[in-house]
Amino acid sequence: MLSLEEIRRDLAEDGRLVSRVLYTVRMPGDPDDADGEGHTPIFFIPDIHLLSAEQAAGCRDAFVLSGGKKALLVSLLKRLLDLRDGEAAWRNLAVYQLGDFHDLWREKEHWWWAEDVGDMLDRQVDAHAELLELFRRLETVRIVGNHEDKLRARGPLDSLAGRRIAEYFPKGTIRPDLVSFAWGAHARVDLLHTDQVDPVETGFFSFLNTTGARFAMPARALGLATVDEWQHECLEPGTNDSPGPETRADRVLDFRDPAVPKERKKFFAESREWIAGALGSDLDLARRTSAATVTGHTHGPRIVVDGNPPAAVLVDCGSWVNKSSGPGGADVFGNSQIGVLTGLRIGVLQIGIG
Repeated sequence: MLSLEEIRRDLAEDGRLVSRVLYTVRMPGDPDDADGEGHTPIFFIPDIHLLSAEQAAGCRDAFVLSGGKKALLVSLLKRLLDLRDGEAAWRNLAVYQLGDFHDLWREKEHWWWAEDVGDMLDRQVDAHAELLELFRRLETVRIVGNHEDKLRARGPLDSLAGRRIAEYFPKGTIRPDLVSFAWGAHARVDLLHTDQVDPVETGFFSFLNTTGARFAMPARALGLATVDEWQHECLEPGTNDSPGPETRADRVLDFRDPAVPKERKKFFAESREWIAGALGSDLDLARRTSAATVTGHTHGPRIVVDGNPPAAVLVDCGSWVNKSSGPGGADVFGNSQIGVLTGLRIGVLQIGIG
């Protein structure tokens, strides 16, 4: 079983990639835990927000995977492939993408009427074929996020059969809402985008969010950037996505600690409650203890726990768009995070070039 430090060492062995631990926690269980099919280690890739070259040009590298971040992500995925195919300890690697892989809200050519999903995704294939091929070769399982929520409906998803995108992400690799898998003998790990429990995405005015996303760039000029429902979408390009002074990159955040701001606790209890209902009749998974809930969506990396030792863990893996910061709002860095699970250790790493 690889340790987290061994994983970081192996990622950096070719001299190009470096990583640092933003957050990490030890979960209860057995040190040799793996999923029900023996997969370990497990990597989680958070929000990417792909756009076609045409649409990305209008975003000025805000809210979308930029050229530099794309090159870094390609380097990471190539390294994972080399390790999986060349190192015995890596042969059971598994990769999950946590949602908002595509940004269909901004991909539409027109604000005011629908566009065929296959046409939008084919434009993205033109711009990102190498990246998509790497995810395919890694046999990535994808969760659908809110910016691509059309793929949660069977009709649009079925319509992709025969499209170019289906070569890279076959229908069977796409999960509409939730992925849960056994971890060891008694636990499970749950993966969720978490827009399902975000009032901004589920409230009465949530139908405006797709327009708000397209309206992001001129919003500042019109004085709309502080509208709560659009706040995540309408900040200026490069704005720090994390809460700044409250961020503590040197430790996890305790849900019970009154000093931890409410913003850093968001979706902790709500996601666990939603997952419990969504598991439904899957009695094997429902009877297991949730070792961790792994999420994306907020773009702000964090780990939140309930108690010490942790009775519950929320691992927010951040994103590959916009920026975050270290303690006190200092050490601002462009988001390029991943989650890593191995044995009892789960962490969020910041990836960079050496």
